[in-house]
Amino acid sequence: FIAKMEREGKSEATIKKANWFRDLLDRDIGHRPISEITPQELLHSIRRVEKRGHHETALRLRSFAGRVFRYAMATVRSDRNPTEVLRGAFTIPKVKHRSAIVEPHLVAELMRSISTYSGRAETRIALQVAAHTFVRPGELRYADWSEFDMGARVWRIPGERMKMGLPHDVPLSDQVIALVDSLKAIGNRGRFLFPSSQSFLRPICENTLNYALRRMGYTNDQMADWWNTVEPQMQMIAGGNGQADNVYALRRGLMTDISAAFADQVLLNPFQVRGGMARYVDSLKNDLKSIAAGGWGWARWGRGCSAPTMPAASCQ
Repeated sequence: FIAKMEREGKSEATIKKANWFRDLLDRDIGHRPISEITPQELLHSIRRVEKRGHHETALRLRSFAGRVFRYAMATVRSDRNPTEVLRGAFTIPKVKHRSAIVEPHLVAELMRSISTYSGRAETRIALQVAAHTFVRPGELRYADWSEFDMGARVWRIPGERMKMGLPHDVPLSDQVIALVDSLKAIGNRGRFLFPSSQSFLRPICENTLNYALRRMGYTNDQMADWWNTVEPQMQMIAGGNGQADNVYALRRGLMTDISAAFADQVLLNPFQVRGGMARYVDSLKNDLKSIAAGGWGWARWGRGCSAPTMPAASCQ
């Protein structure tokens, strides 16, 4: 089943997670022919995980096993799926609501804290780029110089780093281009924009950004998947201007799907949306209260900022 996922071009992270689930089950049932595995055996194996308090993992493990058994049935390796019998057998964890930062004044405080961060410049710049582009942490950490087309003002993230396995073109605002230029000035060797402090051959580790945010005084609950904390504010403000779907599309990488909607010029094109978002983030950081209180102001921040063929000064 995992080999099939690899042939389908699933992302490295997805394959890694599937192998992890498989390893959790291998101890008890990995040696057994799949057609002979009983619901009781599967229940015992998943219960090992649940008894350690990992309730969410146990639920996902049953789901993964279900996909494997369905594949076995489809390829005539088994005639049953024992996970169906186990529906409702495991504890459903209580949802923990996190205190996401969505109020404009809190986003402003966050952006100011980042801009004055006293640690490595590369870490500060990584946080700033994340706030302007809304890419996921894994997509950001592995940012490669070869992916940046500064002439076209686009960051081309390959599909293997995207959650959906599809390439994603990220329009670059003036703010992000200035940040990338500042990284060039640092003069680090290697392919990564954000190299590890231990070796330029590796990117920063997955905990670097969260650790920096904790140093600024932000809790784990506030900053879990911290790239989500600014996006809800953007969508809320954009929603009143008919642009919420565009922001969502940019975040999820659906550039092709929304190209037709931009063609009629009623909606802003991706560079206009990204430019408006970048200017809004900066307006909060600079404490322009009238902008923060009055909304995004697309007529002011977006329109007039077209594709990257326009002068850079007009597309911020």
